[in-house]
Amino acid sequence: LTAGAAVAAAAPAGTRTLSFRESDAGSRFHIIDEAPMSTSHAEPTASLGDQVVLTIPLLKGKRVVGAIHGTCMITAPRRTFEDSTSLCRTAAVLRGGQIVFEGVLRGGTPTFAITGGTGAYAGARGTFTSREQRGGAVDTFVLLP
Repeated sequence: LTAGAAVAAAAPAGTRTLSFRESDAGSRFHIIDEAPMSTSHAEPTASLGDQVVLTIPLLKGKRVVGAIHGTCMITAPRRTFEDSTSLCRTAAVLRGGQIVFEGVLRGGTPTFAITGGTGAYAGARGTFTSREQRGGAVDTFVLLP
């Protein structure tokens, strides 16, 4: 009976959803401009292999509870970064561990696959979605059992 209770307690409780608001304060973005180099400083043009490196603080209420760190590399350039297709590899660093997520970004609302994690999120799988809302983007991690 005790062994059965231990197995039941170790079973996943089900899908878990985590939501955070992105903070503009403290967010950092850096463009790595590969050849051919952009000649525009106001709105850089995109070319194959250009990258955006980013760090975005995550908030719960008004408290910083973690950050997203990542890179997105342009794989199908268009005139601007926003119109281009990029392959993104990112990780959310949270108390208790990290959630790794990646996918293809083609403008609009990004939905990426959660491909793993560390600590409390070891073996994580599921989806990540970021939706622009009034007051800033809301990031949602849906962790599957």
